[in-house]
Formats: sequence, structure tokens, C-alpha cells
Amino acid sequence: AYEDVVYRDSTDDGFDGDISDGGGPTFGGEEDTDFELLEEAERISERLEFFSMLAQLWKLTAGLSRETSPAKTDDIDSADPDSAPHERQEILQGCVSRLQGFYEKLLELLDSVNRYHIAPPGVLSDSLAEFDRRQGIKSILLDRIIDTTVEVADAKSFVLSVSGLPLPEVAASDWEEPAGKILQAVFAADVQTIKALWSDFLALLEDETLLYMPISRGGKPQSIVVSRGLGQILRRLLVGLPKLGMLLETFELISTIQTMEREHPVGPGGITEFDRMFEIGFKAIINALVSASKTTRKPPSAKTHATKADNELINSLEQAAEPLLYRWLGHSRNIRLSVLESVSSPQQWSPFKKFIEEYGHDLFTQNYMGYGNLRAILHQGIGAYLDWLAELPDAEEEHRLVVDLDGRLSREKAVHWMGIIIESVVENYTAYMDYNSTTTQSDRGEMLYTLLDFLRLVTSYDRVAWNLRPLFSAHETLVERGRDGAAGLWRGAVAQRTSEIADEHLKRLAQLIRHHGMQLPSIADRLGERFVRPLVVDRLRSLVAPAVKERLTGGKTPSFDLLETEIAKLTADPSGVGFEIPSWLDALEEEAVRVSTPGPEENDILHPYPALPEIRLTLKAAQRQISEWDESYG
Repeated sequence: AYEDVVYRDSTDDGFDGDISDGGGPTFGGEEDTDFELLEEAERISERLEFFSMLAQLWKLTAGLSRETSPAKTDDIDSADPDSAPHERQEILQGCVSRLQGFYEKLLELLDSVNRYHIAPPGVLSDSLAEFDRRQGIKSILLDRIIDTTVEVADAKSFVLSVSGLPLPEVAASDWEEPAGKILQAVFAADVQTIKALWSDFLALLEDETLLYMPISRGGKPQSIVVSRGLGQILRRLLVGLPKLGMLLETFELISTIQTMEREHPVGPGGITEFDRMFEIGFKAIINALVSASKTTRKPPSAKTHATKADNELINSLEQAAEPLLYRWLGHSRNIRLSVLESVSSPQQWSPFKKFIEEYGHDLFTQNYMGYGNLRAILHQGIGAYLDWLAELPDAEEEHRLVVDLDGRLSREKAVHWMGIIIESVVENYTAYMDYNSTTTQSDRGEMLYTLLDFLRLVTSYDRVAWNLRPLFSAHETLVERGRDGAAGLWRGAVAQRTSEIADEHLKRLAQLIRHHGMQLPSIADRLGERFVRPLVVDRLRSLVAPAVKERLTGGKTPSFDLLETEIAKLTADPSGVGFEIPSWLDALEEEAVRVSTPGPEENDILHPYPALPEIRLTLKAAQRQISEWDESYG
């Protein structure tokens, strides 16, 4: 990162080379040695943290420099008033060049680590656990390199945007130049330029893809970096456009992002960024509507009274939420939340259950169901595991599955069913621990289907909760902005809307308890949230900051007393089985830590969004734009 700083080879063998020569450890063979990637991963991670922080500091410097007045700068020669902006541009141009160099080197490192080979394991549990550990180290390192590379690319884009520097003459993609010009216009609050470029920019985006395949499924690291880099630019637009009062353009961008993913699939297992981008854009729109609604912030109280302004705001939110929720549901239909959704119907469940009953006794033992073992099997592939299982001494005597494989049981079905079983347990391992410690069925591998039957119900509940996420985001924004009256109206509407389906899930839970003769507290707690617990937690979080302030300043403590009362309601009945603390307690602790540290301006000092300008709409002007949404994108 600096001149005159060189790398010193820790091996000191006089040879230069990549992180690996491509062979890798033999893992279990005679040449098995210490796992060199662990040491290298620690060393590289430290340097990645440095580059990530350096990129953030450049964003901070660029953001602050645009707000600094030359007249107030003491070290600038007063005889040459034009020297300050000229020097600023030179410094930032040098920063852009350095960031580009870092970006190219990081791509080389990413390719080198990705080529590092880890030999496959045997079938013994120790071998599987070690393979999982090694594979995990490599995966974490790749993720860190990708994160740093994307951060460096984002820093370059941000510096160019806030500085107004000339954009690179050569762009890797057609969308980069108009995106750069639009971002510069966003930071300059130049609405007319954005509108002039907007239609052509959206048309170019439709030819791009945001979906990417994870490395574990054969994805290319460089493709992941490009997709995530584009995603960073789109996120900044989703934040900046509503601040400029451009709600119509924000809606069009959300719709275009959905089209990009729908028209450019990458196959099963692809990673989508739409849910995160949607949430950013949705909350930015809600924030713009809250800003357009004139009202006075009131301290929280046990009973919140909605005002006329609160009702007007809720009407606007409902108007905006309906078309956005329609697009969210369209996206959700293509998202797999759990592997157990593939056995949701009776026709799918019956043969799945039969497979577990026939082969689970000697297969799904306590040793086999260790978390590390299951992850390792998924890493190497179910088919490879079955091959190695068949090679064990006395395999046919110990495993009925080996006897029937490729005979009365096809390999394809065995791989399919085992994949669902292992993935579902890994996805819900806390529930498995609950099952393993509180039921007698867990001693018998052929009864594992009873746990999975409960998890199917949780999957159904989670699907509904996922569909409701935009409504939760709207409530969170209202609470954060201190609109307790409007938040109360919103909570009531959500509770009414979900009451019937919450009752239906609890009824099905009671039926499963009677049918299987067991109870799982963690699952009962989840369904007992009735979809509205996140809204209750939002309200509790909003009380933490005023409660802390009251305790520090002394005097009356209405917010603290109210927080204490609300917490008492949640602690009245014990929950879970003690493996994890309640999620609401986690949320309160996180909020308490946040408000107990220096103020939000200091906490967010490295965050570039505060530098974005703002143009506030009236509520009527916002409603007029919202009414045009379906006309522009039906």
C-alpha cells in the first residue's frame, strides 16, 4: 500500500510463487503435513482488513472534502485561492489510481486462493470433521477477499461520484459510464441530469445479471465480484433517489432489478441480492414519506394516540406498499427458503418418510448427526459419500442402505432423499439439538422424520413471515423515526391481517404434538410469535435510547419504566430449551450497545450516505408520483 514497503517471504526459500502450487495436502496420506492455508489465511486476513479500512477511509476523505470550504482551510496559500480545489482533485485522482491498482491485485489473489486444492476426505467422522474445517477456512478466506475487493471497487466508485472527476474512458461494461454520471448527479442534487440519462440507463441494466453462483457450487469468484460491485452501485442509487424526491425512479429501479434477476437466471443454488436491495429501496421510500408528513415527535408512552397526520401517513404508506408488495411476492415465489419445501405435499412426503423408516436406524446415529460431519458430507457431495460408505469394512452388515443401493433403491433417489435430510438438519440445527435433548424419538434414527415433520410446519410459517417482510420494514422505519401513533396503526393492521393464518399454524402444531407424541419448545416458541413479535421487538428497541438517556440524566424515567413493563410481559413465560438466548433479548442487547457508544454521527462516520443531499417532497407530491408507478411499470 505504501512505497518502499516490500513483502518478506516467511519461508525464505528463495522461490516466488502463488499461495499454492496447485497440489495441496494429501489429507490422510503419508505426505499429510500441517495445513499451510490456515497460517496463510490468518496472515492474508490481516492485510485484507487493512485494505478494507483504507478503502473506507478514502470514502470518508472524499465525502468530507466536498464539504470543506477552501476559505476555512488554514494551510492553503491565500494568494492562490484556486489551489485548494486543484490540490483536492489531484489527491483524489491519485486515490482513484491506487484503488484501481489494489482492485487488480486483489483479483489475482482471489484467483490464486480459489485454485488451492483440498483433497477429499475418507468416511470416518474424524476425517470428515477435518475436511469440513479445512474447507471452511478456505471458504472464509475467499469470502473475505471478495468482500475486500468489492469494498475497494465501491470506494473507487464513491470517490469518482463525490469528486466529480472525469470518469475512466474505458469501461468494462456499457452501464458503467451512465451509472457514474448518474451517481455524480445524485451527489450534486442534479435531478434534471438524472432524468435525462435514466431511461437509457435502465435499458442497459436489463442486459446485466445480479444473480451469481456461490463458489461452493462452482461459481467464478470474478463473476461474483462484478455482480456484487454492480449491486453496490444500485444500493447507493436506491438510497439517494428517494432523498432527492425521485420516488417514481426508485420504483422503476426496483422493478428493473427484479427483471434483471428474472431474465438472467444462473441455475439452482444461485444467490439473489434482490431481497436486500428491495429492503433498502423500500425503507428509503418510507423514510421519504415520513419526511413529507409534517408532525411533531412525541415521547413514547404505553398508549399511543394516532393523529390526523398519522392517518394521512398510513394512507400514503398503504398506497406505496401495495405495488411494492406485489413485486416482493413475485420475487418470493422463486426463492427457496428451506429444502423441506420440496416435500411439502403428501405425495412428496410419503416416499421421503418411508426412506427414513427403512434406512435411518443404522444411518442417522448420534455420531453421524454431528454438525461438522453433516457439513463435510454436503461439501464433498452425497454421491461421493455413498461411494466411500460402501468401501468400509463390513459395510453391508452395518448399513442396509449399502445392500439396497443400485438395486431396489436407485442411487438417484438415495442421493436426493439424503440431501434433503442432511440439509434440513444443518439449516435447523438448534431445533435438532432441542429434539435430541428433549425427546425419546431421537435415540432411533428411523424416527428422524418426526423432527422433519415439525420443521415442515416451521418452513410454512417462515414462508408467510418472509412474504410479510416489507410490512415489518415499514413498521421498523416508523418506529425509528419516532412516529409511534402511525406505528401503532400499522401494528394493528398487520395483526388483523395475519390473525387467521397464525391460528391455523398453531392448530397444526397441536395436531403434530398429538400425532407424534412429543413437543419441541423451540418450534412452539417460533409459531407462538404469531408473525407480530418482530413488531413488538421494534417497539422495545425504540425505548432503549430514551431509557438510557433518562437513567444517565436522572429525574423521571417514563421510557425506562415502560421498557421494564414490556420486558416483563416477554419474560412471564420461559421459552426455548436454553441453547440460545431469545432473539428479542439479542435485539435489545444490540440496541443497548449501540446507544451506549458515541452518537450516531460518530458511529456512522465511515458511512458515505450522510453526504447525500436531500430534497423533501410534500405528501401530496409524493402521492402523485406513487399513483404513476403502475402506469410506468405495469
